[in-house]
Amino acid sequence: MDGASAPGWQGGDQSASGTGVRPDGTAPAAADTGFEILVAEDTPTMRLVIRGFLSKAGHRVTLAATGAEACAALGRSCFDLAIIDLLMPDMDGDEVVRRLRHGRSAQAGLPVLMLTAAIDPDSSDRVEACGADMRLHKPFRRDDLLGAIGRLTAGR
Repeated sequence: MDGASAPGWQGGDQSASGTGVRPDGTAPAAADTGFEILVAEDTPTMRLVIRGFLSKAGHRVTLAATGAEACAALGRSCFDLAIIDLLMPDMDGDEVVRRLRHGRSAQAGLPVLMLTAAIDPDSSDRVEACGADMRLHKPFRRDDLLGAIGRLTAGR
């Protein structure tokens, strides 16, 4: 898919299983229409905006302000999707994703949407190299974010 189909959105390897089963082997409850989403973003305003977009769409959101908080949340809770900022002060998002992908977690295959304001080739390479499934450039619109989530969670 190309950026023309959804402004600000860049497709990537969409290797999520699409089986409808969470990484821990459980299935969402029948009445469970939203997803459990981890949002790792160091900018407080962006965290609030993203939480608002996701909550209004029926998703349940766990917020992390740092890469270390994101890693801790991934270690203690099961998520359907992670949205992670590429550039954070303590641990960049690509390191969080590398730890997720190469760790012994049942969530190693968790779909990851990487957020970035950077448009340089190095940042694009970092997103691809770490194993994130997709990236979304900031600033983005609500529809861009929800569209990317829809693509990553199709069939789940």
